[in-house]
Amino acid sequence: MGYRRALKKHGLTLREDWTAPAGHDDQAGYAAMQRLLARKPHPHGVFCFNDPVAVGAMRAILEAGLAIPSDIALIGAANMHFPDLLVIPLSTVDQGSARIGALAAQRLLTCMNAPRRLAPEAVLVPARLIVRASSHRLTPASNAVLYR
Repeated sequence: MGYRRALKKHGLTLREDWTAPAGHDDQAGYAAMQRLLARKPHPHGVFCFNDPVAVGAMRAILEAGLAIPSDIALIGAANMHFPDLLVIPLSTVDQGSARIGALAAQRLLTCMNAPRRLAPEAVLVPARLIVRASSHRLTPASNAVLYR
């Protein structure tokens, strides 16, 4: 997995107790976050592999009486249509899904119209971090409201 390679590259050790396998939906995120919260100390931040899992994790964190992001910062992935509409807007990694789909469709049309088989083509669509309230920690001196 990518995070394992990144940790190794930077000389960091993966702690399996800092991971909580989950399914693909909010219920799975909720259950996984409950498992993480049962461990002491609980994490200071959580990255979920998609936004629905992050929404479930958010619910578990708030039900536990913890504040987001001051107690636990939270980030999802996909930039689905709802993260900025939540009570605590969700930070997310936009993987460029719409762009990937458009490029794939263009490539498919090109291949279908080509007189002969085309060579594979690698295309990189850069991801971008969209920082919202769920991971934007405020300094203690700030008088801003933290969500609880």
